[in-house]
Amino acid sequence: MHPWRALVGLVGLLAIAFGVFTIASPDAVVSFSESILTPTGLYVIAAIRIVLGVVLVLAAAHSRLPRVLRVLGIVIVIAGALTPVFGVERSRAVLAWEASFGPMAIRLLGLVIIALGGFLIYVVRPSRQTA
Repeated sequence: MHPWRALVGLVGLLAIAFGVFTIASPDAVVSFSESILTPTGLYVIAAIRIVLGVVLVLAAAHSRLPRVLRVLGIVIVIAGALTPVFGVERSRAVLAWEASFGPMAIRLLGLVIIALGGFLIYVVRPSRQTA
């Protein structure tokens, strides 16, 4: 397996684990999110998004759906670049808005994260060889 594909597979597994944690403990996820919404935290989040996006772009050529993975990677890089511009106060307002829907909405977000993780694993898995 190509190293970029393996790395994207690991990201997919981490996303699934985070999604399961989000479903199991939505309040802990909201509390953690509130704690990292600082200027430094936004730069860390931005860096993580940019690195993740670049990894997806680099793995795209070796995946089942290269265009989809490449576009997803580019969107994540752009989101990462815009994260510090968005600002702490606006990020807190968005988090408060999301949390206002209650734990069930946060759990649904966890399901979306699990689906995204599963999708990442699917696109980097080698296709079956027919004999």
